Amino acid sequence: MEALDFQVEIGRGSGHGYEVTWRAPDGSETSGLTRISVSADELRALTARVPEAVLASSAQVRRSATPEERPIQELGRLLFDVLLPDNGRALLAAARHRAVHEERRLRVVLRVRPPELARLPWEFLFDEAQNDYVCPTTPLIRHPQVAAPQRPLRVRPPLRILCMAAAPDDQEPLAVRAEQQRLSSALSGLESEGLIELGWTAGDTWRDLRTALRRGGDAGQWHVFHFIGHGGFDATAQEGALRLSAEGGGSYDLGAENLAMVLEGRPSLRLVVLNACETGRSSAADPFSSVAGALLQRGVPAALAMQFPISDRAAEEFSRTFYEGLAHRLPVDAAVTDARQAIRLALRGTLEWGTPVLYMRSLDGLLFDLTDRGGARSGTARRDTGEIHDMYVQGLAALYTERWDDAVSAFRAVVAQDPGYQSGRVKLDEAIRGRRLASLYAAGTGAADHGHWDAAVEHLGAVVAAEPGYRDAAHRLRQARYEQAVAALRKEITDLHRVSQWQAVLAAGARLAALSPADPDPDGLVAQARRAVQGEKTADETPDTGEEGIAQQDRPPEPPDEGQVPQGSGPDPAWPPPMARGSADSGSAGIRRDPRPEPPGSPSAGAGPESVRRDPWAEKAERPESGGSSPSDAGSEAAAGLGRPLVDRSGAPPQPSSDSTHHQTVFFSEPRGFPLPPDLTLPTDTPLSGPGAHEENPLPPTVSGPLWRTPSWASYPPRPVVPPSVGRRPEPGRDGDVRVSEEPGARSFGFSRDGSRVAVGYQSGRADVLDLGGHVVATLSHTPTRAARLLGGRQGDGVTCVALTPNGAQLATAQYGTVRIWSVTRGVELRQMRLPDDVCAMGFSPLGHKAVFVTTAASAYIWDTGEPAARRRRLRLDVRPYRLAWSADGLRFATAGPAGARVWSIVTGDFSLEVARNSAVLDVDVSPYGARLAIAHGTDGARVLDARSGVEVRRFGSLGPVSLVAFNADGTRLATAGRSGVDVWDTRTGERAAHRRFDSRWFTEALLFGPDGAARAVVREPESAWLIRIGEDEAD
Repeated sequence: MEALDFQVEIGRGSGHGYEVTWRAPDGSETSGLTRISVSADELRALTARVPEAVLASSAQVRRSATPEERPIQELGRLLFDVLLPDNGRALLAAARHRAVHEERRLRVVLRVRPPELARLPWEFLFDEAQNDYVCPTTPLIRHPQVAAPQRPLRVRPPLRILCMAAAPDDQEPLAVRAEQQRLSSALSGLESEGLIELGWTAGDTWRDLRTALRRGGDAGQWHVFHFIGHGGFDATAQEGALRLSAEGGGSYDLGAENLAMVLEGRPSLRLVVLNACETGRSSAADPFSSVAGALLQRGVPAALAMQFPISDRAAEEFSRTFYEGLAHRLPVDAAVTDARQAIRLALRGTLEWGTPVLYMRSLDGLLFDLTDRGGARSGTARRDTGEIHDMYVQGLAALYTERWDDAVSAFRAVVAQDPGYQSGRVKLDEAIRGRRLASLYAAGTGAADHGHWDAAVEHLGAVVAAEPGYRDAAHRLRQARYEQAVAALRKEITDLHRVSQWQAVLAAGARLAALSPADPDPDGLVAQARRAVQGEKTADETPDTGEEGIAQQDRPPEPPDEGQVPQGSGPDPAWPPPMARGSADSGSAGIRRDPRPEPPGSPSAGAGPESVRRDPWAEKAERPESGGSSPSDAGSEAAAGLGRPLVDRSGAPPQPSSDSTHHQTVFFSEPRGFPLPPDLTLPTDTPLSGPGAHEENPLPPTVSGPLWRTPSWASYPPRPVVPPSVGRRPEPGRDGDVRVSEEPGARSFGFSRDGSRVAVGYQSGRADVLDLGGHVVATLSHTPTRAARLLGGRQGDGVTCVALTPNGAQLATAQYGTVRIWSVTRGVELRQMRLPDDVCAMGFSPLGHKAVFVTTAASAYIWDTGEPAARRRRLRLDVRPYRLAWSADGLRFATAGPAGARVWSIVTGDFSLEVARNSAVLDVDVSPYGARLAIAHGTDGARVLDARSGVEVRRFGSLGPVSLVAFNADGTRLATAGRSGVDVWDTRTGERAAHRRFDSRWFTEALLFGPDGAARAVVREPESAWLIRIGEDEAD
């Protein structure tokens, strides 16, 4: 039965508001003025919170509106008030009453002329009178101002759908094969009934799409185009785009206008479904700049786009229900409404039903006029048995000669006339399967012939998985995988060569030579890298013979005088020489053994204690020259080189000097990868020598070259004062604990937001990414070129900060003022940014679409990771923070610093909340729903506050100093790290749920909850770092 349309049109705005016109189903028309009750900035900020809130809503079952849903309801009420003020609301109520009385469907047809309003998410209209959203029960159609609609296309089943899945290699990984299987599985029932036919493009480039459209389906035409992949909005071109693969690798953005051009002129194509985020988003100046809008302007009758990212489960449920409705002759708007309801029912509590946006030219919603499958028939009369048998035999002949299209058509006709005739149903399934395998085989071999090895492996792999003995598919698959591996290595060599990673080029070249000995270096890049490395080594070699007859490079270098360090140059990478690990018997401070073997015949080869050499750096620290640095200054220099006080492997503190005033050096590692001020000491009455004191000698220092510049200690978080324990408490090593570093140079640590990965940054400039089992997933490092070093680049820059994206797929590293973004899966550098000051804290938003980098100059740089160019926005923070944490909506971040904690808005650039003013706050975290704020007070434990008012909700005992805090996934647990270990608290009752204790030599560097719900912490001492588990089923 024909639907009733309630039409609303919003005209151009003026100083008095927007003109709005309502057309009731009976043809009556009323006009009025409407106004938006909030400012443009507030409306943009409210709209910006929607995407993350929609995705977050699928993560839990809810019985009432959560903090994530509240901004969506607030926006929905606002939009409802704009669309339907008093007069319009009365007309809608009358239209609803009429629809119920006549037992007909009611649709809301929306035409919004102002571009700034057209881009708003109208699908979330919230009717406060009914206390529910409008769209799950009432279709909402966006009907732009276009030419007259086309008449329905007469189509004989099946409905033919051309699918394309694009996954460029420089984008977030997309499981294309899984997406294909998910869509095929969702539509398998309709396909076996002969109602739907799926086809796939051979690849994911624009040329593959055009070729598939030209060849068409069985009848030479496609009815629907379904795209799966990444979408985006080009801020420069101000238009939406589909992100395809470029023919030479990387991404190719197919803009809305160009996509419309490719699809134009195909009258059979009536519907485009875009399962890609932001394909429904338009610019503020042109409503047709969205992909869907541009398609309608070029003549496509209907387009279904996604205005936000959509989860796999929601996309699968939507596709299944939507196409089922189309195949059973439902109007497209009714099919969309059924699909919205299916998402809402299948994913309890989700808001993703509002993600799809339907654009239509035809108001009746009828895109296809589906005729009976068996052709025109009168009544229920069937063809006689002889005709059915002849059709069946024709199908058999086509089946055995592999004419798959003829076989499918014949058996479909047989099943349509008599579903139980002989083995018609079985033969139809066999013909469909044979046609699918033939199509995949042709696509795979075609891709291989053109050198598209990824597509070849994907398609041939699907053939072999379905039927291992199919033709020569297995052999071709092995060859394609070989060529894929060779091509991947060559591309990696090219990428590494471009950024002057010479050692990595040589390593990759060795793999390529082993894999393809006939053509190991086709472009000569490996040879160039080898010459570059040899040139650097030649320039660095200075053979000289000392008085003992040993080459100068085979003995410890002499410490350079400070006056010899040239202005604008970095420290010598050859200094310091490596120290022998485990040399606890090295003697007193300042004495060490050369870890390298002596050349045979040298005077010191095989010598005894007299061959032990004095460490000139240690001597300088012990006996400063007159008029030079004081002992404390020397200690400062040594501490600055080490990044931590000197302790031995057993944790014994160094022996004090003969000074009558007893001071105890505070033993802990540098905060967030930064060295601690060496003059930070704590007066104590406990002597460090005499009876009961540690007897072991401290290890000699691992000497480091002079720092490039002295850090500003005021910008780094102080550590809680920790006296050395008399008795040892338990240390890491129980079940579930894994070692993540055995090197003394670890400087920075960080978890991915999902708790599945941890990153460790080193003084050497290297960063490791590990899983929860302690296995290294990726090792990333940047090697500066020799030219860069000669031009004044700093050498040996340690990784001072690390931050992983929420899923751990990308890593950000900071080396003073340089930030690099790495692909963890491919192990290559993606982007590089240079900031004017050193980075002291950074982090990615919960969806990874934004990142913030905080510098020692008290500035925060907000970066939109989705932008093609690395555009940054600068916020002035006034005070340099220690750490930061993002809110769940991605619109705010909280900072902890020496003057308290603040919550900042990235929209306005101002802080909206300030707590613990003029007190040291060492860490901060925001609860998953954004309602609570946890702070680690520098002297007075952990507190949980209301995120809006700042009112204290709960304080967790007399913990003393707390350095880290972290909420779990639902905010019911809070983990805290203090001087004696890690505790897990129940935020509802304030009771301790779990705890781990360890010796005070260990300090907690990072804290988060893992995927299993148990807290994880990275703890370390000077020589090692461990990843420990704090479960509620265990306690010390």
